[in-house]
Amino acid sequence: MRTFTYTDFKNESNNNKVWKIEINGSVVTTHYGRIGAILTPSSKTFSNEYAAQHFVVKKIQEKLDKGYTEIEVVSGGEIKSDTFSKQKAVDEISKDLDVRKFVERIVEANKHSILQSSKSFTLNTDGLIQTPLGIVTPKLVDEARRYLAEASKNPSRQELAEITSKYLRLIPHDTGMRADLSILSTSERIQKENDLLDSLLQSYQMVIDRPVKDENSDVYVPLFDIDFKLINNSNEAMRVAKYFEESKSGYHTDWRKTARVRNVFSLNLNQRKPIVREDNGTEVFHGTGMGNLLSIMKNGLVASPPSTVLISGKMFGNGIYGAINSSKSMGYVSSRDDTMWMFVCLFQMGNYYHPNRTIQLPPNGYNSVWAKKADCGLAHDELIVYQDDRAQITHLIEFTER
Repeated sequence: MRTFTYTDFKNESNNNKVWKIEINGSVVTTHYGRIGAILTPSSKTFSNEYAAQHFVVKKIQEKLDKGYTEIEVVSGGEIKSDTFSKQKAVDEISKDLDVRKFVERIVEANKHSILQSSKSFTLNTDGLIQTPLGIVTPKLVDEARRYLAEASKNPSRQELAEITSKYLRLIPHDTGMRADLSILSTSERIQKENDLLDSLLQSYQMVIDRPVKDENSDVYVPLFDIDFKLINNSNEAMRVAKYFEESKSGYHTDWRKTARVRNVFSLNLNQRKPIVREDNGTEVFHGTGMGNLLSIMKNGLVASPPSTVLISGKMFGNGIYGAINSSKSMGYVSSRDDTMWMFVCLFQMGNYYHPNRTIQLPPNGYNSVWAKKADCGLAHDELIVYQDDRAQITHLIEFTER
C-alpha cells in the first residue's frame, strides 16, 4: 500500500487543504478536505493492479501541476514497535522516584500545552503527538525551523506568504478552509511557533528515546541519570530564592517585578562530561520554556541548540547565555504559563572578553564574554560561555507571576 499526502496553500486562493491517495492492489482510495476536518474518502476499483497504478501516477501529476506539494508522512504504526513507553519501563526513566514523578509531570503538562495550542494536534495510543498529516518527527521539526529562520529575516509580504505556506504544510494549523498567513508575521508569533516545535520535539523524544545499555554490562543507563531533589525550606533554597528576588532589575516593571519562587530543586547532571574547574564560577540564571526543560535536564546546556539559533538574539554568537539579573532571564521563558522555569548555573568564565560595543565576537584565545551593560549600551549584563563544559547547572527554580 502506498500513501501520498499533499497540501495546497496557494497564495491566490489561500486554501488550507489536504489530499491523500493510497493504492491497495487494484483499489485506489483518495481522501480530500481541509486541514483539521474529517477527510472525505472515495474509492475506485480497477480491472488490474497496472491500471490502478497508472491512475495513481496520473492523479498525482495532476495535483503537482496544480501546485500541491508532497509531504513525508510517518504513521504511528511505522514506529510503534520501536517506542519507549513509560508505562512499560518506568524505572528506565530514572532510578529516583522523585525524578520519575517530575518527568511525568512535565511530559503531561507539555502534551496538554501542545494540544491546547491547536485543534489540529491529537494524541495517539502510543503517546505520540500527531497532526492531521501524521507524526511530528525530528526531521519534520528541523525542516520547519528552517522556514522560521527565513521568516525572521524580514522577507517581503509575498515571500512571507510563501514561507508561511511551506511551514503550514509541515506543521498544519486548523484555521478553517483558508490558511492563516499571519502566524509568522511578527517576531513574537515566530517565537511562539518555535516554542511549539520545542514542545513537539520533546514530546516525540520522550516516547521514542530508548535507554542505552552500559558498555560494561547489560544494565540500562536511565534516560535521566541525575541527582534531583526538592530542597524547599533549606538554607540553600532560601539563598537561591533571595538571589532570585534581589537580582531583579528595576528596568523591568511588568509581571517580572512580582514573580515569586514556588519551588527550588537541587540538580546535578551525572552523565555529562566533567565540568572545567578554574575557580568557584560565576552564578547566573538561564530561563527556558517548558518545551526545552527535559532536554536540558537530560543533555545539559549546549552551546548551539537547534531551537535557539533561529529566533533568540545571539548578539555575541552561538554560546550558552546567562544573566546575573533573574528578571533578564525571565524574558527567555517562552510563555507565561501558571508555572515557569529557570536554571541556576555556574559559569566557568576563564579568560573572558569585555566587548565595548553591542555586537562583537570574542577574538581567538578567549573562553567567554562578559558584556557589561555600561560598555555595550545594554540594559543588563550578558555572560556567554562557548563550551558546554563551562556551564554547570546547580538548581532549577519553579516560579509564578505572583
